[in-house]
Amino acid sequence: MTGQTDNNLTRDSINLLLENGLADGLPRIAELLMDAAMVIEQSAHLQAEPHQRSAECNGHANGLKPRF
Repeated sequence: MTGQTDNNLTRDSINLLLENGLADGLPRIAELLMDAAMVIEQSAHLQAEPHQRSAECNGHANGLKPRF
């Protein structure tokens, strides 16, 4: 992940806590962290960052499905 994405995740997490408090903010923060972890794991497995094409790429992905 890029530094900008990390900064956005941190900012979004803090804003969620400030706006919603611990009870409502923590589950959403956990969801953001799990989504970030899945993108990192996917990038490692595919050997390519999201939206990147390379000769070393190990397959392809269509993104993440929203969970309800």
